[in-house]
Amino acid sequence: MTSTLESIRAATIGKKKQFKSVIHKIDGEEIELRQPSLKLRSKIYNRSLNKEGTLDLFEFTLWGTIYSTFVPGTQDLVFSEADYDSLLETPAGSFMDELSAEVMKLMNVAEDMEKNLKASGKTRKGKQSVK
Repeated sequence: MTSTLESIRAATIGKKKQFKSVIHKIDGEEIELRQPSLKLRSKIYNRSLNKEGTLDLFEFTLWGTIYSTFVPGTQDLVFSEADYDSLLETPAGSFMDELSAEVMKLMNVAEDMEKNLKASGKTRKGKQSVK
């Protein structure tokens, strides 16, 4: 008979890691968006800190999308760090907004971000929203 500790550990860290993913289509092309590990989410968070050491939500969504978008069924990232400036130049409401919204859901932060933004009266870039 196993101990309670062993049972708990088997049900948590001993369990097979299953990451969620979704297939998203952009102009007929399939793209796989994958849930990051906590380690990768921490890396994305740290890359998204501004000079004051606070989280820049726009940067967080951008880096999250760069690190979570794959060619379906492979380990090949669609975007690289070198694409950062190019992705910044995409129009608002474009594929980047579609992908980043899905990625934020996979990162389990979308609802928290929305609540915090609404409570603060700010937009994603940290400016006061227009009412």
